[in-house]
Amino acid sequence: MSPENDRSILKTIDRALQLLLAFTEQKPEWGVTELSRHFGWEKSVVQRMLSTLQERDFVSQNPETRKYRLGFALLSLGKLVSSQLDMKEIALEFMHRLAQQTGESIILTVPHHRESVCIEVVEGPSKIRYSDTTGSRTPMHVGAGSKVLFSFKSDEELQALAKDYEFTKFTPTSPDRDGFFREVAEIRRRGVAVSMEEIDPGVAAVAVPVWKRNEVIAGLCLIGPIGRVANDLERIERIMIATGRELSEKLTRYSL
Repeated sequence: MSPENDRSILKTIDRALQLLLAFTEQKPEWGVTELSRHFGWEKSVVQRMLSTLQERDFVSQNPETRKYRLGFALLSLGKLVSSQLDMKEIALEFMHRLAQQTGESIILTVPHHRESVCIEVVEGPSKIRYSDTTGSRTPMHVGAGSKVLFSFKSDEELQALAKDYEFTKFTPTSPDRDGFFREVAEIRRRGVAVSMEEIDPGVAAVAVPVWKRNEVIAGLCLIGPIGRVANDLERIERIMIATGRELSEKLTRYSL
């Protein structure tokens, strides 16, 4: 695709976002002519954008006034953002406690397509520590924080995610396709995921699922130097499993 086409696509996306942001509490409905005048765009451009947004349920049209308002797709996304924010607030209490109990850094991950995304970090108190950054992404097949999210999906969903998926070897211990599915079975059986130098040399991780009723919505993951984690693995696993269950029970009880 040429740079000109790239710029054209980005301009169209930017305009669509501007359209959505024009809807406010003070101005919840807009007509095509109004939006055209407001932005100084041709009416045909505004109409095409609104029609596309309507197809995806980002806007809906009032059949009486013919004006547009925000659609239910945004309500769904808003609920997702809200639930994640609430989850983070509750999870932070448990993450700080884990960091003090283990001396290692704790991260909170959520699934997104075929990756895990770090949405919260609590640094460990140790002078030498490993951690992650908020917003960082990791492929689903490597790292305890990723594997624990995808291991509890249904067999059908997991096979669909693995179709045409590239099981990249970041280090010699990164699992291939067969190794990943063997680990999935083990994680389901034990309720905990462990990774040793699967992404970065010298780094180990232990993760447990965070459940909300019958769905894994997040992962609690400990990250630390491989020597310290390996030497204290049994205790770390025990603490992580107990904490994951406690957090899951609290999230389910409050029905976020």
